[in-house]
Amino acid sequence: MSSNITDVVQVTISRDLQVPSTAGFGTAAFISADTTHTTVVVYNDLATLQADDTAAGADTVAFAVDYWGQGVKPTKLTLIPDGLGSDLPETLDLAVDDTNDWYVVAASSDTAADIVAISGWVDDNKGSNPKLYFVQTDDPNTLDSSDATDPASVEMAAQADRSSVWYKADGDQVVAGILGKCLPTVPGSITWSDKNLVGITPDK
Repeated sequence: MSSNITDVVQVTISRDLQVPSTAGFGTAAFISADTTHTTVVVYNDLATLQADDTAAGADTVAFAVDYWGQGVKPTKLTLIPDGLGSDLPETLDLAVDDTNDWYVVAASSDTAADIVAISGWVDDNKGSNPKLYFVQTDDPNTLDSSDATDPASVEMAAQADRSSVWYKADGDQVVAGILGKCLPTVPGSITWSDKNLVGITPDK
């Protein structure tokens, strides 16, 4: 008796990995606590965002000025309202369901709980929807190698290898600047260290 191969075995191959487009790979999303928008909004340039400054929120405007102020300009910035979901992981789930064409997430909040929540979401989704998380902190314990409570030490202890913590003593938007300068470049073509950032003053 002969049999067709389909009578013996059926193989279904699916690809669940979600990745941004080439352009989206060079852009960021920003979780805003100040925005009055209730849905995800994509801005393609600084002028458009500034024209919508009241709704976009002061924290988004401050981030965007340095994000788009580095000469090499990203093609867009995705605004995610904080509170889109019941917590930050759900907010990010809803955000990527709406608009997933970005690679790095940053946020206005730098509280310990929010940093852990966002980095945890990034880590949990790295196999299906890989993203990076950049966070800025002014916690002086970051500079103390013996301290284990600062955000950088906590992320290192958690082996959160898709999160990057940047220390800045003042309110300059160093994360926005480094993302704006480096994200749009060809991956692997530059290093992200020792960069001069427009509008960012060195700590004394």
